[in-house]
Amino acid sequence: RGRRSWTALGATPVAALASVKRRSRVSQRQRWDQLNHAAELGDVARTKEIFWEMQSWLPESEQRLAYNTVLKACANAADLVAAEEWYEVLLAKGLVPNKETYGKLSEAAAKAGHAEKAQKWFWEREKRQLEITPIAINILIDAAAKSGEGVKVEDHLQDMRR
Repeated sequence: RGRRSWTALGATPVAALASVKRRSRVSQRQRWDQLNHAAELGDVARTKEIFWEMQSWLPESEQRLAYNTVLKACANAADLVAAEEWYEVLLAKGLVPNKETYGKLSEAAAKAGHAEKAQKWFWEREKRQLEITPIAINILIDAAAKSGEGVKVEDHLQDMRR
């Protein structure tokens, strides 16, 4: 009395357990949100940890976005070394960098105080004929200003006016 069999409930023990696990698991959308949040905070270690957890279900079509999100964490942490290492991982995976990839590399360099490296990544973006946005030029202006290179700031402002 009061006891029901699993089959009377319409499920086997395995199916019931799987249902509980699905409800307790973090959704893929939530995982993306966590990845982005960690990146916004510049928490490179946590961003990479979440990234690797996502690899078991992340489709090929979303790989570059995930890699770029790790680059975002590196940029926000002003960690140029980690950003350049991660760029190499992205290339080794066979992914094609996009304007966001180079934007985050330039941003990491600028925030780390390496104006020449920021310029290098900007030129790489230009070489690949990827869109040059005002944000990309602003990153160079910021890098030049932080390094005290007033002449370069003026040159970049001229580029923006074109």
